Amino acid sequence: MSESPYDELGYEGCCVPITAPSLMITIARLAGFGTPACDAARVLEIGCGDGGNLLPLAYYHPAWSFVGVDPSAEAIRIAELGRHELGMSNLSFVQANAATAVLDGKFDFVICHGVYSWVAPGERDSVIALAKERLSPQGLFYLSYNTEPGWRSRGLVRERLRKRTKGGSVLEQAEAAREELEVMSELLGSGEGHPYLSLLRREIDFAKDKPLFHLAHEYLAEHNRAFWFGEVWDAADSHGLHYVGDAQDYRVEGAVSPEQKELARQHSRDRREREESLDLVCYRQMRASLFCLAARSESEVDAAEVLRLGTLHSCLRPAVAPVNLGDDIAAVFLCPYTQRQVQAASPFGKAALLTLAQVYPQGLSADALLLRVEAILPEEDDRDSSAELLEFLQGFAQLHGLGLVEARAVDVQEWVSAQPPAVPRLHRLAKYEAEHRAYLTSPVHDSLPIDAIDREVVRHMDGEHDTDLLITIAEEEGCTDGEARVTRLHQTLSLWGLLA
Repeated sequence: MSESPYDELGYEGCCVPITAPSLMITIARLAGFGTPACDAARVLEIGCGDGGNLLPLAYYHPAWSFVGVDPSAEAIRIAELGRHELGMSNLSFVQANAATAVLDGKFDFVICHGVYSWVAPGERDSVIALAKERLSPQGLFYLSYNTEPGWRSRGLVRERLRKRTKGGSVLEQAEAAREELEVMSELLGSGEGHPYLSLLRREIDFAKDKPLFHLAHEYLAEHNRAFWFGEVWDAADSHGLHYVGDAQDYRVEGAVSPEQKELARQHSRDRREREESLDLVCYRQMRASLFCLAARSESEVDAAEVLRLGTLHSCLRPAVAPVNLGDDIAAVFLCPYTQRQVQAASPFGKAALLTLAQVYPQGLSADALLLRVEAILPEEDDRDSSAELLEFLQGFAQLHGLGLVEARAVDVQEWVSAQPPAVPRLHRLAKYEAEHRAYLTSPVHDSLPIDAIDREVVRHMDGEHDTDLLITIAEEEGCTDGEARVTRLHQTLSLWGLLA
């Protein structure tokens, strides 16, 4: 038996979008906290695994420096192979846990994703202690953990699987867990009737879809504990860390309506109680909390000014096209992922959302957006574009709070030319991920899933295979419409900034 179960059955790492420093900075600034400078930032990841999250961050930020720490020898070996293959000198890995890691200097961002709930109590304290010790004065500490009470139903499935899968190797236990999930699913049947049955069906189906390494390390691990928000608040506070906000607050799992937030504020004695009330009613199962050393500023936050300093990203698309930009009649815009709707009535607002949709997942600075909108709006002598931009930014801040759009504090230059290259060639990171991962990572640390056919096609985007050859490859892999598949991939990879 190896020292670490992660050596016996590795956990395949991946890009974790909510760990992007650009998002952390926005959250902190909107909450009234200071943030680190980003000209030459230092980033530490505690529990970096095989580098799935840290490698793309280091690749896209060559002026920054990165350190990954993990106790698994096998995970560090894979991470080092990736670092060597990508030729990155701004990244290093250390085999150690939080208690034994020997590090130099301070870090502007400390990331710890998927560790805190999954280790023994003493190691949890070591995680926070290491973060506090190594955090720069304006630095931000990201900490994810399973959350009470929503995780409790998932914990029931975990308890059942652990009772039924004792003995054997880590892989054998994971395989037995998959078999047990099938039995549980059959016993449950349709899951109709009492609401508990629907909830249990949801959790069983969730687990059934996971790979064996996830079952082994999420459901069968010796340690996996969920926490009430206040418990983690107290643990961080004992080390002198201040709660900033949550990296999921603007995502689907962390989304809370303004009405719920206001009611929770009215009926709670403090922020800890308010957050726990919202966790209770929103069935939240995981948090990704941000902490810092410096206290919150007493000055009022100007949300529009915060957004003006970064980039604006929006995937919202018109429900009905074309959109009339010459009137004040509201147009409905849809989020293609959640189908949530938002209305925009002003010509400027409609033009701005259309413009951002055209470049998504790239973003535009407020000034760049203003220039593009002015170019497409009908000319009016009395138009005050600066005032219209301010109004739009105020509305954008509200949409950001609802998780419908994104604002990132670090300016991102445009990634692509107006016309994708005729013969596509992946850049080094995308080529590496196409060989080793089931996704590709964009410059803003978002992941683009690829299936088996996509992977085979993109692996041959080497600057030597033209469109006809790529179509042949797609069809040999079983694609019935190779031309459409290759065209879509070519356009998507260009838009996502993945072509050299």
